[in-house]
Amino acid sequence: MKKTDLLSLIKQKRVPHALLFCGGSLSEKREFALQMAKLLLGDKWMEDFSHPDLYYQESTAIDDVREVTAKLHQTAHQGNYKVVIFGLAESMPVGAMNALLKTLEEPPPQTILILITEFPSLLPLTLRSRCQKVMFDATTPSSLDSGLLKLLTSKINPSEAAAQLEKQPLSETLEKLYFIAVDSIQKSNQPSLFLWLDEINRAREKVMRKYNPNVLLTLENLFYRWTKHGTG
Repeated sequence: MKKTDLLSLIKQKRVPHALLFCGGSLSEKREFALQMAKLLLGDKWMEDFSHPDLYYQESTAIDDVREVTAKLHQTAHQGNYKVVIFGLAESMPVGAMNALLKTLEEPPPQTILILITEFPSLLPLTLRSRCQKVMFDATTPSSLDSGLLKLLTSKINPSEAAAQLEKQPLSETLEKLYFIAVDSIQKSNQPSLFLWLDEINRAREKVMRKYNPNVLLTLENLFYRWTKHGTG
C-alpha cells in the first residue's frame, strides 16, 4: 500500500489497526504519522503533541511498551480513535516486541498502531505479518543533500569536514549520509561502501538509543571511513 492509498482509507474510516511504515526517509515517515494522527484525532492539542489519545513512543523499553499498550484498553478521552506511533520499531528489545505482539493479535477497538521502521527485516515475521505495510517513495538523487554531496566528492580532510557540520543536529547529518551511502551503493555496488554504510548505521543506532555520542569525533570517523571505503 502507498501512503496515498492510506489517506483514502482514512477518509473512509477504514484504517487498518496496525501499520508498518517502510521506505523513504525517517523524518518523512514520522511527519506523515503525525499528520495521520491529526486527521484521526482532530487538530486540538496536536500542536504540542499533548492530545490525550495520542501516544508517541521514542523509548522502546519493555516497560514503556507495556505501559502504552495497557492504556489502549482504556476508553478514549474524545470517544474516537487512540493512536500509537513507535518512532523506530526495530530498536525494541525482544521482550518489548513480544509485548506489542499480544496487542497486535487482539487490538482494542478504535486503536491504530503505527510502527516506523528503516529495516523491516529486523522485525520478526510474526510482528510484520500482523501489520499492513505502507511504502514511502525511495529517495532519489535530487533529494540528496547537495552541499554534503559536494563535500564528499571533494578532496576532504576528515577533521575539517567534521568541523563544518559539528553545529548541525547529528541525527539529521547521519540520515543524509545514510541516503548518500545507499545511493552510492545503487550506482556502483562497491563492497567497501557497505562497510561505510555499516559505520553510519552504528552511529545512528547510538543516537537513536540516546547514547549522546561526541558529534565531532563521530563525524571525523565517518569522513575518515569515507576516504577509505568511498570515493573521496
